[in-house]
Amino acid sequence: MRTIAQAFDPRDNGITPLRLGLALLVVFSHSFLAGGFGYDPLYQVSGGQLQLGTVAVVAFFGLSGFLLARSRATAPLLAYVRNRALRILPGLWACLAIIAVGFIPLAVALGGTARPEDILRFVTSAASLQPIPVQIDGLFPGSAMPNVVNAPLWTLPPEALCYVGLGLVGAMSARLIPSLLTGILALFVVAHVATDGQSLLLHLPVAFLIGTLLYHHRTRLPLSGTLTLALVGVTGASAIVGALAVVAPLVIPYVALWFGARQPARWTRDLSYGAYIYAWPTQQLLAVVGIPALGWLPYFGLTLPLVLAMAWSSAVLIEEPALRLRHRPRTALKATVAVG
Repeated sequence: MRTIAQAFDPRDNGITPLRLGLALLVVFSHSFLAGGFGYDPLYQVSGGQLQLGTVAVVAFFGLSGFLLARSRATAPLLAYVRNRALRILPGLWACLAIIAVGFIPLAVALGGTARPEDILRFVTSAASLQPIPVQIDGLFPGSAMPNVVNAPLWTLPPEALCYVGLGLVGAMSARLIPSLLTGILALFVVAHVATDGQSLLLHLPVAFLIGTLLYHHRTRLPLSGTLTLALVGVTGASAIVGALAVVAPLVIPYVALWFGARQPARWTRDLSYGAYIYAWPTQQLLAVVGIPALGWLPYFGLTLPLVLAMAWSSAVLIEEPALRLRHRPRTALKATVAVG
């Protein structure tokens, strides 16, 4: 049985397509809410314990914890902070600008209202990763979720806090980091279990911390299909006894990592972030013009290509050029030395 370190190749894995699949799973889940079709199938089958969108976000955080633990271990703090900022902020800021000058004016033209001060408050809070006011009163009338501008953005502030926490922990002695992370995880798990898994704000750091520990113990822990299948079985059993919300965040990171390592698809262009941040306002506009009246399938079927087109544009025009800035100082230094 191979360990995680043996089974997971950081330069050849399927996490990028898996992340896109998870982002589209969020879009799928939200299509039921935004379109007025109730809740997604998992929520209905589990008796309201968990939504598919939540499962996807928890998997995201688990994978991020694993990947960023590696990034932090191999990069000094300032480089780590720079890289995280370049990954999140340019794409987010471009999205907020497009929402402010595109989506919101369209929504107003379609019968909504939005005060300039509310728009400014939303944009500035989201742009600075503060707790985000997800509503602008009067926007998206006729939608099943009126006033909600971009619901998925609520996960970005806790994500940024996880990044900051990992950056600070990474400054400790390498021998102490796993023990410190384990202690922090224990505190979050106790709170998570004590609240019966009802706090989504606890789901996210629990999954992230488990992901970081999977990385730090990668040379000792197996990455096993049998264990993955067993964990999926445990998760299914927990749904039967009403404990799905408690168990899922504890096992999803490992399952996601196994799928990421075993995923046969391979590509490097990451469309997941763009799909995640552009989907909700797109779904809201489609709801306002009455597309859900045609049924769920046409509504979701029209949402999907629009979201993928915006995600591709965001990746090519904003995110990838921003990420290339990570290498600019090193390139400039080499050029200076060569000229000298």
